[in-house]
Amino acid sequence: EGNEVKLDSYTGKVVLVDFWSSTLDAYKRDLPRSLAVVEEWQKRGVEAIGIGLDRERAAFLAFVKDNKVPWRQVFAGKGLADDEVARLWGVTRVPRRYLVGHDGKVRFVDVRGDGLAAAVKQLVERAEKRSTKKGD
Repeated sequence: EGNEVKLDSYTGKVVLVDFWSSTLDAYKRDLPRSLAVVEEWQKRGVEAIGIGLDRERAAFLAFVKDNKVPWRQVFAGKGLADDEVARLWGVTRVPRRYLVGHDGKVRFVDVRGDGLAAAVKQLVERAEKRSTKKGD
């Protein structure tokens, strides 16, 4: 609550950076699958950060609570057009998802459903393989 979120604090992890709005039916339909993927892979270093682009804090908070979204959320209340974080990431529409590898580089954009699961699996296995090589 009120704390700055820095992506570099997630170095070494696979991170889903999820720009969303509670008003989007497509986001609502896909959210259960995203929740399941993050939960399934969390023990192997997967994290998620949500950037809510609603203008109304009450709608944002209600959506997170009602859908039991467990990961860290960022809310500025400015909507898509005026949000600095969205602008820095080049977000021009929502929902928009970025999957960041353990190395801090964006590896996938707008992956959903089974594609999200496959992309997460690929990045986690890549990270584990590199970690194993370093330990040899």
